[in-house]
Amino acid sequence: MRGPLSLTLSTVLAAGILAVPVAVLPSLTQEVSPDQSTIAVSGIDASALAEPGALDPVSVVLDGTPGKGKLAAITGRLDTQSFMVTGVTWDLTEDADVTDVAARIRENGTWSAWTQLPVSDNPDVNLEGDVTPRGGTEPLTSVGADGIQVRISTADGTVPAGTEIELIDPHVTAMDAQLTSPGGSVAQAADNRDVLKPKVITRSQWGAKESLGGAWNETSNGIKSIYIHHTAGANSYTAAQAPALVRGIYSYHTTGMRWADIGYQFLVDKYGNIYQGRRNATVDTPIGAQTGGYNTNTIGVSALGNYQTVKPTEPLLEALESVVAWKAYEYGLDPLGRTKLTTGTSSKSTTRARAGTTVSVNVIQGHRDTNFTACPGQYLYAQLPAIRTSVSDRMNGASIAYGSLIDSIKHPTRIVPANTQAPVQWTAASTYQWKKVTGAVSYQVLTQSSSSWKSGSPSNRAWNLYKSTKSTKVSVKIPAGATRVIGVRAVDSAGRRGPIRILATASGPVPRTQWTFKKSAWKTKKSSGYWSGGALRTSKKGAKISLKSAKSVKYVVFRARTGPGAGAVKVKVGNVTKTVSFKSKKVNPSAVVKVTLPKVASGTVTVATRSGKAVFISGIGLGRAARKTVPARKAGPAAPPVTVSTDASDVLAATQTVTWTAPAGASSFYVLTRKALADDAGLGPWTKTATKKRSLTVPVAEGEYVEVAVLAKKGTTWSTAAAVPIFSRSIDFSAVTLNRGWSLLLGSQVSPPAIKALTAASNNAVITLPKVGSATSAQILAATGPDQGTLVIEDSGIAVATLNLSILPASQASLIRVPFTKTVSAKLKVRTVGTNPITIFGIGFTRA
Repeated sequence: MRGPLSLTLSTVLAAGILAVPVAVLPSLTQEVSPDQSTIAVSGIDASALAEPGALDPVSVVLDGTPGKGKLAAITGRLDTQSFMVTGVTWDLTEDADVTDVAARIRENGTWSAWTQLPVSDNPDVNLEGDVTPRGGTEPLTSVGADGIQVRISTADGTVPAGTEIELIDPHVTAMDAQLTSPGGSVAQAADNRDVLKPKVITRSQWGAKESLGGAWNETSNGIKSIYIHHTAGANSYTAAQAPALVRGIYSYHTTGMRWADIGYQFLVDKYGNIYQGRRNATVDTPIGAQTGGYNTNTIGVSALGNYQTVKPTEPLLEALESVVAWKAYEYGLDPLGRTKLTTGTSSKSTTRARAGTTVSVNVIQGHRDTNFTACPGQYLYAQLPAIRTSVSDRMNGASIAYGSLIDSIKHPTRIVPANTQAPVQWTAASTYQWKKVTGAVSYQVLTQSSSSWKSGSPSNRAWNLYKSTKSTKVSVKIPAGATRVIGVRAVDSAGRRGPIRILATASGPVPRTQWTFKKSAWKTKKSSGYWSGGALRTSKKGAKISLKSAKSVKYVVFRARTGPGAGAVKVKVGNVTKTVSFKSKKVNPSAVVKVTLPKVASGTVTVATRSGKAVFISGIGLGRAARKTVPARKAGPAAPPVTVSTDASDVLAATQTVTWTAPAGASSFYVLTRKALADDAGLGPWTKTATKKRSLTVPVAEGEYVEVAVLAKKGTTWSTAAAVPIFSRSIDFSAVTLNRGWSLLLGSQVSPPAIKALTAASNNAVITLPKVGSATSAQILAATGPDQGTLVIEDSGIAVATLNLSILPASQASLIRVPFTKTVSAKLKVRTVGTNPITIFGIGFTRA
C-alpha cells in the first residue's frame, strides 16, 4: 500500500477535536492566455496521400481498435506554431459520423508515428445560451511540437463541415515550477469533509483564463461513482510543464470543443500533483464532460499521460488514491463496493449500454468499464484493485479518528409556502423564504424541472443553480404546466455547501387552451373575482373537462368558486379516482381546492360533475408528489469502550478476544482490524466487519502485530473509536539464532510450563532475531525479580533499549513493554549483561 494515512494513533486517541493538518499551497495565482490557432481541413491532399507511410496503421493506439470508415481527409506535413496540445474538431451535425482520426507531430525535428486520436464523448447537458458544442477528438498532448499531419475517416468518406486542427501553446511560466515543487504550508481542516483533503493546485494557481469558459450551473445530486481516466499523449513532460498541459486541455475543451469548462473534475500528474479541474469541484459536484452517458452522479479524475504504453509512477498512484479517498469519504462511498448508474444520452456517445439502461459498476472504475475506450490505459487500469484497497484504508482510518461525516453547515429552515404556491403555483412568479443559517455568507437556490404535465416529475439526479443570493428569500418563475422542485442551501466563507432544504415542489397551472370540454356543457363567465378573471360554469350532471397524457400526478388542484350551494366533481387520473365537493359555508369565488390522490397516477385527467348543482372552475393544476428533504448528516453515537485480555501469557496466545459495551442508540458495530508480521515494512490495510455482537476473537499469527478499532453504528452514522487496542504475538523461537550462552528449552523443561523458552546465565550471551520492520517497541514475556539479569537490545551494535529484569516485581512470567529509542527495521540482537539468569518465554514487536 502506498503512502500511509497521516492519522496516527495519538490522533485517534485525541479524537473529538477537529485539528488534522491539511496541505495547502502558498498564495500563488496566475492567469495565462494561451496562443491558439486553427487549420481548416477540407479533403484529401493528393501529394500527401502519395507519400510513403501515408496510410500506415496507427502505431500508438489510445482507444482500442480504430473504427472502420472511408478516408475523408489527409493533410500534408504542416509547419505550425509551437504547440503542446492539439486535436481535431468539427461542426456537430446529424450526418457527422467520424470513425477514425490519426495524427503525427514533429518534435525536435523528428516526425512521430501515426497516433490515434479517439473521438470524444460530448457533454450530457447542452450549454446555456446559443453556444453549441462541437464534435471532436480527445486532445493530444506534447512537450513541444511545431508540425502536424492528420488524416480523417468517416462513415461515408465526407469531411464534416467546419473540420479544423486546433493548435494550443499554453506557455510554461516561471510560476509553474513553484506550483509543482515539493512542500506547501499546513492548515487545519475546519470541516471533517476535508480531513483527507490533499494539496490541490487550484484553477487560479494553474492559470485558468476564466473568460474562455461559460456558464455551467448543473450539479449532481450526490455522487455514486468515481471514474479514472488518462489524458493520453506525452509521457515525458517535466514537472514544470504539467500545469501548462492542464491549461492546454482546458483551452482545447472550452475553445475547440466549445464546452463550458474542462471536462474533468480533477487531474493528477506523474509527479504526484493534484489539479482542480471544473469550477467548484473542490467544494461541490459540478457535472463534468468526462464519461459520455454517465457524467451525472460521477466524478472524473484524469492522469496526465498515456498509460496504455507506460506504467504509472508511484507518485501518480499516490495522488489518485489521495483525491479519490478525499471525495469518497465526503460523499459516503464504499470504494470496495458496487453501485448502479443510469445510462444517459450524449450527442456522440460510446456507451456500452443503451440509453436509459441501468448498469451495475464498481464504485471506483475505469472509463473503459462503461464506454468503448481503452481509457485509462492497460497499465493504469491494472492498478484499480490496489487503488480501491488503498482508498478504503484511508477512509477507514478517517472513520476511526472522526467517525461518519457530519454536515457542519445546517439546513436552512423553510418558511412553509402558502396554498397558492404549492403544490400548484398560481402566479407566474412567487417568493419562497427561509430562515438565516449561522455561518452562512450566502445561499444557493437550486431547482429541478420538468417542462410539462406530460413529462412527469423532475429527475432527482441533478440540480440547476437558479440563483445565488445573500437574502433569505427568492422569487421563482414556473412556466404554465411545468414543475419545479425548489431547494436552498447555505454557503460558508470557504465556499463549502451545506445540505439542501426542499422549499417546495410546485407546478404551474395547465393553460386553459389545453383543456378539452364541450362548449355546450360549460359556459365562460368573466369576473375579476375569479382567478385569471374568468371561469367555466356548468349546472349539468356529468359535464366533463379532460387533460390528456398527464404523468406522475399526485394532486389535482382547482381554483374554483366555493359556497353553500356549490356542487361536487369526480376526479379521475388514469384508473385512480377521488371525489371533491366545492360546498362551503362562505362564498369564495377563487378558492384553492386540493385533491390528494391515493397514489401517484398517469393518464387522462377527467373532471366530471356529480350533480346538477353549479360548478365554477377557473384553474386546474396538476401537482407532483412533494420531494422530501434529505436529512443532514449528524454526529454518530458515542464511541464504545473497548477492553482486551491482559493476561501475561497473551503474547503467546494464538487468538485475542476484544469486547466492548454498546453506547446509547447503537444498533450494530463496525470492527476494523489491521495486521503486520514482524518483518513487514508497513501495516496491512484495515479490514472492516459489520456485526451486532459485542465481542470479537481475532486470530494472531506468530510474530504478528494487530490493531483493532470498534465503531458504534446508528442508522447511517457511526462513532469514532474510543481507543485502538494493540497486541502482538511472540516470534517463533525456532527462527532465532542462538550464540554462546543461550539455550532453547522445550515443553517440560520450562517452568512454568510453556511451549518454548530461551535461557541464559552468562555475560555477553547473544540472540540474533529475525528481521523486524518498523518496530518501535518490544513486548517481552520473561521471569522477573531480584535474582534476574539485564538485557540490551541492539541494532547494528548500537543499543536501542535496555531491560533490567531485577528491578521488577518477582514473577515467573511478566509481560514487559520495552520502548526503542528509534523505529527499527533490521535484524536485532539481544545481549545479556552480567551472569544473573534470564528466562524469556516470548518476544513480540509493536509499532507506532
